[in-house]
Amino acid sequence: MDDISITIEAIKESMVVIKLPNEGRGSGFFVNDKGLFITNKHTVELDTFIKVRLYNEKEVESIVVYADNDVDFAFCLADVNQSRAILLGDSNTVKEGEPVLAVGHPYGYDFTVSKGIISCKKRNVKGINYIQTDVPINPGNSGGPLINIRGEAVGINTWVVGEADNMSFAIPINTVKGVLSYLNSVHPKLAEMYYCLICGYLSDEFIKTSKAEYCKNCGTKRIEKKKQPESESTEQSVQKVKVGLKVCPKCKTSNDSSANFCKNCGHKF
Repeated sequence: MDDISITIEAIKESMVVIKLPNEGRGSGFFVNDKGLFITNKHTVELDTFIKVRLYNEKEVESIVVYADNDVDFAFCLADVNQSRAILLGDSNTVKEGEPVLAVGHPYGYDFTVSKGIISCKKRNVKGINYIQTDVPINPGNSGGPLINIRGEAVGINTWVVGEADNMSFAIPINTVKGVLSYLNSVHPKLAEMYYCLICGYLSDEFIKTSKAEYCKNCGTKRIEKKKQPESESTEQSVQKVKVGLKVCPKCKTSNDSSANFCKNCGHKF
């Protein structure tokens, strides 16, 4: 087995398959050995509880512990004893023309590898910098890693221009390193901390009353991170928190009206 094949096999072992409410797929990859993985925010929607499948086919539960709506990334904590973390590179040093790989689960074909080059190392779209590539990205690739020739993740594959021929965009990995450093520092108590879906505040302190607990930052009532009853589908639980629907012009999937990306194919609105 050559070096690139060994590298790809290691990357696959660092990834998860995220099961979406519409029977689609999302991608994610472990960033430490304690079950913390990263994905796109639009793959986990507004839920705190999600199920993921590992490379060894085992299904595990996970919770969202941090998410950024603007940049569209989320960190989740999976219920695993030990995880194989992917190596993180330096997205500031990528070069145009540099070969890169994407690994994800396009159209349900799990752990698929595609190849291309970096087309633009710093493409500003609506105030956010992305790495632009010509790597084929399809529904199911969202949240998966963009890999350099050294096997390091330099980006998180996020969205495509639907009408174009392989114009895909990834969040530079350096964008999320600050949050990752903080989450690693609080990891021993991360599972007990509360992430507020409304304002994004992460804390183990609350405003407490006799009836409920509230976010210390914005005052929103705390929503318990718990498994949905078997009689209530994930799709039903998602619909409860939606305030409206936005139909993706590319794949016709219904999305939360506040979404910037299609939850199914990653198309940016």
